[in-house]
Amino acid sequence: MHSLAFVVGATLHVNLLCANQATALRSYQRRRDLDNVRPVSELGWKVPLFSGKVEPRCSETVHVVLIFRLGTHALPLPATGMELKYLTLGRGTMTYECNSTIPGDDQPASLYQNTDLYDVAPLAQNLPGEEALHAAVPSFCEYDYAELTNTSMSCVGRIYSQFGHTAVDLFGFNVPKFSVKITWAIPSPLGSTVNGYWAHSATIDKDWEVYRVETAGGVTPTTCKGHENSTIDVVYAAEYWFYQRS
Repeated sequence: MHSLAFVVGATLHVNLLCANQATALRSYQRRRDLDNVRPVSELGWKVPLFSGKVEPRCSETVHVVLIFRLGTHALPLPATGMELKYLTLGRGTMTYECNSTIPGDDQPASLYQNTDLYDVAPLAQNLPGEEALHAAVPSFCEYDYAELTNTSMSCVGRIYSQFGHTAVDLFGFNVPKFSVKITWAIPSPLGSTVNGYWAHSATIDKDWEVYRVETAGGVTPTTCKGHENSTIDVVYAAEYWFYQRS
């Protein structure tokens, strides 16, 4: 059984589910799909941008401001010069706090995120197409971490909250850590009461763009009833597409 550890006083929230890099990257006797893995950029896949759902909303929380523009139901295209670098499946939790001192104000506030990232490349080259990957996300949300240790999909990174920013650590690809900020978000195809929002994030210098799409779970809680002065953890899974300036 794995656990999460947070140093809340310093607002440093570290996900220990795959924080041990040596353990996460150790060799397993896996299938041959780990041999000669093609870069995901050669697959010809394109990040899903259209959710087909219009649900305008404005939301401000402690650590993140999401702007849902009226009539918007698609994420922006990757900027010119951006190349698909990595494709991962993320599984983790969104944590919300309930500590309002205002009577009747029971809207949970976003506190932090902890998500493990698993490399899709070994799996993708054996799929008939990207639709098969999209269909696998809900099942991935239900997987047990013990099962994942024996799969060909290795833990290659994590996304977590650090000092009020969203940090990305792709240690499995030897990429220096960087921070991103959400620039655009839209409801999932089935709506925000079924699955979490899709989102586009970017670094300040625009050298990285990150897409969170095909979410399963992760519905934002609408009330703190029964969770007064405590936190709410919401489990989710999603695809994370990483584009880097070429």
